[in-house]
Amino acid sequence: MLEIADREFQAIDDTNRTLEDTAKQKVETGELSGVEITPKALKLFLDRKFGPDGRMSEWSYDWTARLLMSLGFRDLKEVDEAIAPHDGHKLSMTRYGSRQGQITRFELMVQVALGEQWIDRHPWQDEEWLARRRTDMDRFKSAGIEIGTYTIEHPPNPLLNRMIG
Repeated sequence: MLEIADREFQAIDDTNRTLEDTAKQKVETGELSGVEITPKALKLFLDRKFGPDGRMSEWSYDWTARLLMSLGFRDLKEVDEAIAPHDGHKLSMTRYGSRQGQITRFELMVQVALGEQWIDRHPWQDEEWLARRRTDMDRFKSAGIEIGTYTIEHPPNPLLNRMIG
């Protein structure tokens, strides 16, 4: 029985490695369609888009990947399409007055791309601090930044909202 269980776990591990290798190849070539939003795939994507940021922990990528999926994103292609029109450096300078880290710039890009959808779909939408993000939207609008340039076609994932909310 133990040998059978060991073989099954090994098969699962081999499949997981194959999926990770495929995701890595697709991210490196920019073929993002169908690339599942996982912490590792998201890190590869953000490293390629913004350059590596050694300050980020694995937990940061895990939480951000879960947030993206809870908002309704299905793969990295959708994420890339959403943030494409936005400049993370400009958003960072507008919001904070300085260049922020990789994930903060990325989250600002997602926030601006989704506009009100970002707040309405966020698992912590009822929290006071999140509601204050509407002020950020006003600040971006005043700076001439277009808000709400992307619409997620899929409903938010309530199961993930409960997991991270």
